[in-house]
Amino acid sequence: LAFEVPKPSNLHAWVRSEFERLGARADAEASRALVELVGEDVVALAGEAEKIVAWAAGEPIGRLEVEQLAAPGREATAWAVTDAWGARDVAAVLAACELALERKEPFVLAVGLAGHVGRVRSAQALAEEGLRTREIAGRLKMKEFPARKALQHAERYSREELDSALIRLAELDAALKGASRLSAELELERALVDITRAADRAAATP
Repeated sequence: LAFEVPKPSNLHAWVRSEFERLGARADAEASRALVELVGEDVVALAGEAEKIVAWAAGEPIGRLEVEQLAAPGREATAWAVTDAWGARDVAAVLAACELALERKEPFVLAVGLAGHVGRVRSAQALAEEGLRTREIAGRLKMKEFPARKALQHAERYSREELDSALIRLAELDAALKGASRLSAELELERALVDITRAADRAAATP
């Protein structure tokens, strides 16, 4: 049993010490990335660190390796919907939505999605001003990993598409609050299709 559990503010340093204890060559960004992905569960962090070290087999470990290998924590499962939206994959976003609805209400998912799209729009605007990922993360008061995700998603959408998506999500909010007679699940799925598919396909669909 480990009785000296690190405080959340010291998790990055603790993970780095774990990497060192295991004989790995991991930099500070690798430790930070692991905490961002896995969360504050010390047992899970230790397990993921051991797995990554075993895979590295003595090779240097950085943020990229951690992001590719670490299993996200429970809070990261909500990223499935936003990741599919960011990839502009309609089938994947509907599948992720179906799974997410088993755990969360449509309104909760809609609020989370609207927040993400808003951050993507803000990250895109800041990137156009010449700011780097770390600066954007600081400006938006978010960690670097989700900021990088937001920038990746912003590459697949134009400013006009993101503006339209935010308007569509506002309409979804109204529908979920009683402006529609359709089920909340159907309204959410329809909105997801509208904001994910390419603009030319959306215009061609009556």
